[in-house]
Parts: sequence; structure tokens; C-alpha cells
Amino acid sequence: MRNWKFGKAALLAAALALTASLSVGSALAYFTAYCTAKGGVPVNMGFTDTEIREEVIDDAKHVWIKNTGDYDCFIRVKVFAPDEIMNLITYTEPEGTDNWSDAPNADGYLYYTPVLHPGEEASELVVKYERPAPPAAGEDTRPEEFNIIVVYEYSPVFFDKDGNAVPDWNFNVFEDDAEQEGNV
Repeated sequence: MRNWKFGKAALLAAALALTASLSVGSALAYFTAYCTAKGGVPVNMGFTDTEIREEVIDDAKHVWIKNTGDYDCFIRVKVFAPDEIMNLITYTEPEGTDNWSDAPNADGYLYYTPVLHPGEEASELVVKYERPAPPAAGEDTRPEEFNIIVVYEYSPVFFDKDGNAVPDWNFNVFEDDAEQEGNV
């Protein structure tokens, strides 16, 4: 009787194995299919990168930003200075262009409106401090020394649903990985 129970179990296992093997053929055919192709297309896995060049001439800082990367980008600039002189700073483009604007967000940044292509340099931006005249009487409260700091950012070009080039100033390549690994 014991052999009879063992025989039933063996017969059931063999039936299951046979049923399972019927579907393996199509799966193996999927994994062994191949095709060949000739030619190729180079894929550039480069990055977007920029460099800033600043020169101080008189009471003005002249700023140029160049796209040294492999892809198009947008750039923006923010200027920091002591509060007492911040309202005395002006921005000009000596080349007669009108490429820098604070219009998109009015958030304190100056935006370079054209797309900056690889190898191109943005038109010059002049950040000038208009030193006020000394007071006629009383103590001179004008700062003798101060720093004007220019900070810039760039964003790769993205495209909206209509195909227009747009920046994403919140884009962060390492957003998820940095938080998970503690590399903030």
C-alpha cells in the first residue's frame, strides 16, 4: 500500500512536469530570437557645463558665461551685495543687445533669454555700482570696501508638449540618490 501512495505522487509530479514543459518552448523561443543590423549611430553621453569669466573695471564687474558642455542650456545670474548698495547697482549690455531680462519670474535673477549653444558665449553683462556723491555735511556713510558677488546657474534645455525649448530650474540630477545615501 505504501508503494501505491508513492506511485500516485510520482504520477502526479510527472503530469505537472509535462504540463509545465509545454509552455517552456515558447519562452525559450523568445529568449533565443535575434536579429542583425549593419551600420551605427554614435551616441554622445556628454553633459551640459558652463564657465564664467569676470573682470572688474572701475566700479563695474563685466561678466561672460560660456557653454563648454555638449548640449544647449539656459543660464541665469543673481547678484549679491551689501543691502545699502544693492539699490545702487545697475545692469547693462554694452553690445547694444537685449538678451538679459528679469521678467520671467521677477525673483532677483537675470535670465539670458536665448538658448546658449555648445561653444557659444553669452553677451556681456555689466554689473555697475553707481557710487553716490559724498554728503555735503556730516559723516560720510558710504562703504569704502565691499564685494559684489555674481552667482550663476545653468539648466539643460527641456522641451514642453508643444516642442518649445524651456529651462527647468528645479532639475536635480542627484535628487533621489543624494537623499537616500545621505550625500545632501
